[in-house]
Amino acid sequence: MGVFSYVVFANREDAQALLDGPSPLERFEGYGEKASDPGRWASLATLLGAEPDEAARIRNATPLAEAEGSWVFEVPTELLERVSRLDAARIAKTGRAWAEADIVMARGGGEYARNALSRLVSASRRALAENKRILVLSEL
Repeated sequence: MGVFSYVVFANREDAQALLDGPSPLERFEGYGEKASDPGRWASLATLLGAEPDEAARIRNATPLAEAEGSWVFEVPTELLERVSRLDAARIAKTGRAWAEADIVMARGGGEYARNALSRLVSASRRALAENKRILVLSEL
């Protein structure tokens, strides 16, 4: 058994609603991911040049909402900005490095990490352009 995450465009006020009711993807725009959480984001931020204190803030984020076996986090704006600047070549290079640096990404392999990063790049660009937030519901 592992962690499954829903990555959605939502407001911070929607955090509790992500925990309630049917699948978040029935109520919010987004996508599913094997694992997307502050630990993964911190390792990615480090690969993208974040200072140790920024990576620690990301890793130690407090959930916006939680229930037994489920947590809702907001993807930090700083990470959205870093990720949104990646071009195709940097996505491939960073995806390979992420697969080597992060145990969860390593299990999926380099192709999985590149695809996960590519989805996050697209979502980050959209969120920044439309002044939206990305919330992630992770469930055991």
